[in-house]
Amino acid sequence: MAERNGVLMGFCALAMPSRDADAGERTAEIGALYVGPGFWRSGIGTALVEAVFDELREQDWRQAILWVLPENNRALSFYARFGFEVEDEIEKREERSGRAVIRLRARL
Repeated sequence: MAERNGVLMGFCALAMPSRDADAGERTAEIGALYVGPGFWRSGIGTALVEAVFDELREQDWRQAILWVLPENNRALSFYARFGFEVEDEIEKREERSGRAVIRLRARL
């Protein structure tokens, strides 16, 4: 969680191991990564991802996956900077919205 003066700026939630049935044994999942729009491009998202990767490496996790909307170009570009790559032809429909999401995977 990132906060300043009691104001929540962003957070990241992990599932260890990943909830995906086909994920490897040492694969974690970033279930949520959120930075408030007023804090975009301030380094908060980068700091959260770097902290998550540091924690996962310390605990000997090998990979991390996350799900994202395919039209969310801002998120796709952000995640690519950390080595996340789209897994071709792996998608699911969000239960809450009925929208397709795609899976990204990064090696730690």
